[in-house]
Amino acid sequence: MRFTRLLAVLWVVLLASSAWATAPTFVEECESVWNTTTTPKDVVCANVQNGDVLVAFAVGADPTGFVLSAPTTQAGTTSAWSAIQSSPSAPASNTVVGIWTASATSTASTTVRFARTGATPQLFGGNVLVFRGSEGIGNSSRTNASGAPTLNITTSLSDSAVVVIAGDWAAVAGAETWRANAGAATPASYLNGDGATYAVHGAYHPTAGAAGAYAVGLTAPAGETYNIMAVEVKGTGGVPAAWTRVGTFMVGNDATAGTTYAPTTSAALEVGNVGFCVIAKDETGAGTTDGSGNAEYTSVVDAAGNTWIELLEWCNMQTSTAANGACVALYATQATTQLNSAAAVTITFGASTTRKAVTCDEWTVAPGYILSVTAGTNAVANDAADPGSLTVTTGVARDHLFIRATACESNVTTYTADTDYVAYGGSTTTSTSNSGTAATSMGARGESRFATESTSAASDPTYATADCASIEMGFDMTAPVGGCASLIALMGIGCR
Repeated sequence: MRFTRLLAVLWVVLLASSAWATAPTFVEECESVWNTTTTPKDVVCANVQNGDVLVAFAVGADPTGFVLSAPTTQAGTTSAWSAIQSSPSAPASNTVVGIWTASATSTASTTVRFARTGATPQLFGGNVLVFRGSEGIGNSSRTNASGAPTLNITTSLSDSAVVVIAGDWAAVAGAETWRANAGAATPASYLNGDGATYAVHGAYHPTAGAAGAYAVGLTAPAGETYNIMAVEVKGTGGVPAAWTRVGTFMVGNDATAGTTYAPTTSAALEVGNVGFCVIAKDETGAGTTDGSGNAEYTSVVDAAGNTWIELLEWCNMQTSTAANGACVALYATQATTQLNSAAAVTITFGASTTRKAVTCDEWTVAPGYILSVTAGTNAVANDAADPGSLTVTTGVARDHLFIRATACESNVTTYTADTDYVAYGGSTTTSTSNSGTAATSMGARGESRFATESTSAASDPTYATADCASIEMGFDMTAPVGGCASLIALMGIGCR
């Protein structure tokens, strides 16, 4: 089959499955003392290799007249040190904490310097953790509160390491008990509280498991006044968090002849999320060949200026008489600007069309990832019959999102999704342009499936005995390769 305007280049992505992901390897830690005010403090990392990722953290006892400087590399060579997290400005009676990262640019013993400024000397120290086999730094988080030091971090990829550092201004004494939600923690820094100065707790989790949210930190000692921070150190070949269906953000129908139709959204499409719209219409061409070559759809433009791409259109043309068949198109955008509720989305057709309908669902994409099309696409035209069964074969057994889009020349206002799929939300009455007669009506229906499989479960919904056109496609979340702009050029879909 020939796919018109599917993509200038079909972007086939064969991402590694989670079984192929490799956590970063912890190499060494290079720690200063924590119980002096001496500045600077130099630490030596003896086993650094070119490409290693270095994570430095430092803690100062009190913010009064005291500022932590960013680390500097004194021997060996690294990239510039970049701040990942630093202490919030409040409360004033708390420790000072910071995390920085750099990449080694040579294989050599590396000396890193921690220093402080300010008129009031305070106890402080620092530590550098060296990781090998890392694709770099992922997400981070911080918080400050009272109790047992804890916070949540959401990892962007599977099999990442997580580094955690906490400073306690209350200087509570006691043995450490680290949380194990992100896997067992390996302690890296510890200064027991003395009730007068401060306490320090540092550790790393070698591999957190699947991408997602984790509570990290300690369950003991409790009663601390703490600043705590965490950072993700990515491994290689990690898999992002699963797709999440947010819900339906637009449903509509129209019976006015014209080359454009502008339904409005009923909910917002947030930045970074992907909107998939199923658009159904009467066929208006003079041709009789079913398929993707009839150019029935021209464009979709929204009020926020997001870029929409036609992923695939498919027509059941019937005879050369216009409006006696059905056409369906699946359009998508990854929002770079929020599309607010009650905003217009303008659909333009290749010729004047009377009966049309639309239904749109929203899905999350992991931060920093984009939408890509898998190998394998399927389509079918059914004459005076219920929409036929479809599968998509990607050839890769990993997490995929599968979407089926169907248009039927029918006034039936019900729809039962296949048991392996979830129907698009919204009212099926609203997504049907109903004249009261099947032959002059049109309905848009969609269903989706998220699963780890190389061939999708069959999509075989129950809808209407009518002239129908259906397509099914598979999608992946993909890390940008060669820069986001090159993917926009290929796919017409933005990344954040």
